[in-house]
Amino acid sequence: MVAVVAAAAGIVAGLLAGPVAGVAAAVYAAVTAGFWQRHREARARLRARDRALDALAALAADLRAGLPPQVARSAVATLIDAVPLVRDRVAAAAHVADRTGAPLADLLDRLEVDLYPCFCTPGPVRVASPSRYCSSSPAWVGRAG
Repeated sequence: MVAVVAAAAGIVAGLLAGPVAGVAAAVYAAVTAGFWQRHREARARLRARDRALDALAALAADLRAGLPPQVARSAVATLIDAVPLVRDRVAAAAHVADRTGAPLADLLDRLEVDLYPCFCTPGPVRVASPSRYCSSSPAWVGRAG
């Protein structure tokens, strides 16, 4: 799509104002279309992430209400599977619950608390103890000079 927009802008400007204007318009259109496309993709990722976190909370609530884990998981599987980090963590929580007998709903609540700062902080997590809030934060975050 970016190439089509750039070529169209370059051809029109080239025919109307000359070759230099055509090249300038093509470059400007390519950069603008690239930014616009990345913005749309970022918004789609944010929407998928928000839906996955909502589905995680719904899954925990369904488990607390007494639904079997397979039934509750199948109801929200498409939303959770859309975000690989959430999908992998839910699978790990289910594995831990199976192996240790811990209530899966409690593990999912803890998982939601763990994932929330990871998704909501735009840059590195700047807290005193990053492992307490976000297990995917890099090791250097939170170190004292």
